[in-house]
Amino acid sequence: MLNKKIAFLGGGNMAEALIKGMLSADVAKSRQMVVTDTSPARLAYLKKYNITTAKNNQAAVQQAEIVLLCVKPQVMDSVLTEIAPAAGMSKLVISIAAGITITRIEKALTANPRVIRVMPNTPALVLSGAAGLAKGSKASDEDMALALEIFGAVGRAVVVDEKLMDAVTGFQGAALLLCLRSSRRCPMQG
Repeated sequence: MLNKKIAFLGGGNMAEALIKGMLSADVAKSRQMVVTDTSPARLAYLKKYNITTAKNNQAAVQQAEIVLLCVKPQVMDSVLTEIAPAAGMSKLVISIAAGITITRIEKALTANPRVIRVMPNTPALVLSGAAGLAKGSKASDEDMALALEIFGAVGRAVVVDEKLMDAVTGFQGAALLLCLRSSRRCPMQG
C-alpha cells in the first residue's frame, strides 16, 4: 500500500479508473486522494469514492506527494504554469497526457520535480488496461516502482523508452499486451 497523498489533476474517466483501481486493489485509501476538476458536477459525482474534491490545482499539489496529471493535452500548458510554484523536487509528477513529453513537463515545472510519463489505454477503464511508462531525468527507480504499482491497479504496466511512447500511444497498448502475454523480452523495453 502506498502511504502517500495523491492529487489527481483532472477528474475524467481515466482519473476515475485509477481511483477505482487503486481503491479496489488496496494500493491507496480514499483519505489519501484529492481530485480537482473544472466541472462541479464531475466533482460531486466523484465524491462517491469518499475522496476529497477541490477546484484549486496548486493547493492540491502542495498537499500531495504524488501528482497525477490527468488533464487533456490542450490544457496541459496552463495547468503546468499554474502548479509550477508548488511542484518541486519533493513531488513525483505522473502525466497521462498523450503527446506531452517529459522534457516539456520538466521545463515547465522549473523546480525540477521527478517526472514519469505514462500512456495507458482505454481498457484501464474496466481495470484491464496496459500502460507504457517512461522515466524522466530526475525520477528514481523507487518512483518508477510507485508508478508501476499505481498503473498495475488498472491492468498491466511495462517500462519503455520515452522515444517509443508515441508508438505506444498509436497502438493504444496493443503491442504492450502482446509483449506482456509473450514469454520473450519486449522489444519496446529499454
